[in-house]
Amino acid sequence: MKETADLDSNPRRSNGSVSYSDTSEGSRRYSSYLQSVAQISGVATIIAATVYALGVFTLVLPILNSYNSTFSSAWYAVSVVPKTVVVGHGIKSLVWPSLALTLATTLFALMVLWVLYIMSIG
Repeated sequence: MKETADLDSNPRRSNGSVSYSDTSEGSRRYSSYLQSVAQISGVATIIAATVYALGVFTLVLPILNSYNSTFSSAWYAVSVVPKTVVVGHGIKSLVWPSLALTLATTLFALMVLWVLYIMSIG
């Protein structure tokens, strides 16, 4: 009984092997790492699905308006388009508005800084 109590209180044995308490700590770290990877992959999947859906509607709406067709025929026309093209249109429809907003905000900030500089000189 005394020998097992000594082994439980000392995490390392005299021969250098690791006890079970160190192994459970390592498995907890590994489990935490796997949970982080799972959360990141879940977020990436949601972003990819959103971009794909945006690409589908980016292609469906012009077909629907240009060719005076029904929604189901426009949907079928988009389903024939390769997935990479649909995702590309989704990314393009996300990039251009954000790029325009960034440029407009930068221009506004530069104008404000220029006005403040002119006011501080004069």
